[in-house]
Amino acid sequence: MELTRKLLASSSLTLGDQRQVTVICSTGDPDRMGDVIIQNGIDLTAYRKNPIVLWGHSADVPIARAIDIDVKGGKLQATVQFPPEGDDEDSDWVYGKIKAGIVNATSVGFIPKDYEPLDAKSPWGGFKFSKSELLEFSFVSVPAN
Repeated sequence: MELTRKLLASSSLTLGDQRQVTVICSTGDPDRMGDVIIQNGIDLTAYRKNPIVLWGHSADVPIARAIDIDVKGGKLQATVQFPPEGDDEDSDWVYGKIKAGIVNATSVGFIPKDYEPLDAKSPWGGFKFSKSELLEFSFVSVPAN
């Protein structure tokens, strides 16, 4: 299996001086490629052991940690904790973009575990990912979901 990424346009709520942001990471809505991720099928077990948040899916640019992540109301939601101001340039840069409302999108990177075409007559038209394992999620500038 290969890593799959799905991008989500969402709003983020910054919690001021705590440098926390609450986001919706993924929904069950079809994305631009026609794919659907079943939210209750996302396995968070391994992710919770290392709840890293990246910028643009770059493993070289970890920017924060998810201090809470779960499927709530049919959506994968997280609270992200950024390090104190001045501790990390990349984190400060991304947090500033989020706080200014410039960046408000996230994307999940996952391993598909169980999936099938949404339409058997059009097997490349989009997939339903019934089970998946979350590897990471990222703040991104261009979403797909």
